[in-house]
Amino acid sequence: MTVTITMIAQISPFTVADPSLNGDFTQVDFDQYKTWAAAELDRDDPGLSSDAYDQAHANLICDIFVSSKGGRDMKSEKIGDYDYTKDGNSKSSYRIRYEEILKQFAGKQPSAGQKRIDIETPFRLDQLGLQKFDTDDDLE
Repeated sequence: MTVTITMIAQISPFTVADPSLNGDFTQVDFDQYKTWAAAELDRDDPGLSSDAYDQAHANLICDIFVSSKGGRDMKSEKIGDYDYTKDGNSKSSYRIRYEEILKQFAGKQPSAGQKRIDIETPFRLDQLGLQKFDTDDDLE
């Protein structure tokens, strides 16, 4: 499970390169973000496959980068004479994708050729062997 700088370029417009080469963030930044993201992902990991782990990891690295550049700070908008400011609790698209990946795998267990009947079976009330009556005439 290894996120590469190529993966960052595949899921985002960001590049990892020296600023003199027009990189968005440096290799040193990438390595630090990668460490921070791995710590968070290891805590949140519901049992992701290797590929899903890498994809979640890359999205989290991009989220950390966006946050470091103020991408989730205060946002303001003006509509005619009306101004408003929204706090920075909004999520980046990378954080949203990260959470979607985790949600897709949450509660799923590795398949061993077995099915969980409680998940596969639609809800039914247990009738406890009670006799079913079709009409009121059957009650007598």
